Amino acid sequence: YAKTGAANGGATPICAVPGWEDDTLSTIETLFVGDSDIARWETASVFPNSFNVGVGGFTCDDVIGTIDEYLASFDPNWVVIVCGENDLFSQGAEATFVDF
Repeated sequence: YAKTGAANGGATPICAVPGWEDDTLSTIETLFVGDSDIARWETASVFPNSFNVGVGGFTCDDVIGTIDEYLASFDPNWVVIVCGENDLFSQGAEATFVDF
């Protein structure tokens, strides 16, 4: 299950697809990872055999801290990553670019 997002006061995902917790999902074609910008996408209806683990409030550090677990759990063929916006909340653009 996804960890909470740092920039959003510890935001917690409010939904998950059955099978995520016990690794019963089959191999995912496309995995979407990142902050609320990607969490709000309706990826399953547009990208068959995809899974979205975006979390509102996630920073680049949050994505870096969870991506290995996601890759091991889902073994996707493609990964779409969106992050960086929430990093701007507590630091400047230059530091955010370095994080990304």
